[in-house]
Amino acid sequence: MTKNKRIIIDKKNRKLSIKAHCDQQKQLMLSIWLILWTLAGLGIISQFFFPAQDGLVIYLIILLSFWIYFEYKVFDAFRWRKYGEEIIIFDDDYMSIENCIAGRGIPHRFEHSWMKNLRMVEHRDKSFWQTMNSSYWNVGQEGLTFEFKGRQIFFGRELNAGESKEVLSFLKSQLNLRTAQ
Repeated sequence: MTKNKRIIIDKKNRKLSIKAHCDQQKQLMLSIWLILWTLAGLGIISQFFFPAQDGLVIYLIILLSFWIYFEYKVFDAFRWRKYGEEIIIFDDDYMSIENCIAGRGIPHRFEHSWMKNLRMVEHRDKSFWQTMNSSYWNVGQEGLTFEFKGRQIFFGRELNAGESKEVLSFLKSQLNLRTAQ
């Protein structure tokens, strides 16, 4: 069994577990931000119970839609950072990837024979959107990918280069074991 801070590889049971990264100081700031954002949203919602001018209702609906979107994104990131885990399990013919939060998740199964081109994701440019996607308040970018029946499957959330290489090495060894039998 290989173990680092976040990655647990159980070769005996052909299981890989990647724990979500939780920086305690950043998690505290995210919690405070989530509480304040929720209070701001309740303030917006409360305005629907008072008489409004003509254009104010439309403005409040638009503002509320943005608030709901970011409330969901931050709450999702908060839960993932606090309780998240990505579990990859190998059966004889399938690889299962499951994003669990507090022990709950839906496994996605991929037949080995359809999997092609397992590799690390290349993040070359440092664009605005890539920086936003890798911020702490957003569930981060995936570090690995493969092709399955003509579509790209991304997994390995927030793996750095060293962790991606470690996970990739294990996955390739497991796939080679399956194809060699």
